[in-house]
Amino acid sequence: MPELELRRTAYHERVYPGDGQPFTQRITAQHADALVARAVRLRCPVRVSVTGTVTIVREHVGRAARTITLEPLVRPSELTERQDLDLRIVAAAPARLVADRHGILRIRAGLAEIPPAASWRLLDRGWLACLRREGDPCTVSVAGRIALEHRALKAEGARPTFGAGLRRWEARLLAAATGHELAPGHTVV
Repeated sequence: MPELELRRTAYHERVYPGDGQPFTQRITAQHADALVARAVRLRCPVRVSVTGTVTIVREHVGRAARTITLEPLVRPSELTERQDLDLRIVAAAPARLVADRHGILRIRAGLAEIPPAASWRLLDRGWLACLRREGDPCTVSVAGRIALEHRALKAEGARPTFGAGLRRWEARLLAAATGHELAPGHTVV
């Protein structure tokens, strides 16, 4: 079964345990998606900055709060028009990695297919979450949803200036990252 080798992960994860030594590691899009989903489920405060950095604060009874910062390796502003279209295709229909007769992997979403090089770039930038083996389902990751919303805001002419404009950007990016409008327990700073 063909497997796609990628050179990068999606995020630098910085963990500040509050009662111990902070550490940094690189994590995949799937790991970041799981962290954000868990934070939403546990109603932890989540923030998203204009640069696409996701911050999660987990408070533990009797211990100091743990802060997790997910900094994307690829800025959301780097999303091209074609990549935007490809991500929207994946979001609109169930998508899978499929191999052609030569074993080259590409993404198939419904009746649409994304070419191999474009598929590789979306996965390599962390904008899709997939295990990278033939037949695996692919979904638009947190980083991908943030990049899509970032591009939509720019297309609307919105500017991330200080004050209300910046809060609007961050609120929309947070909603894109979590899949929810602002819910109780979520904050935008």
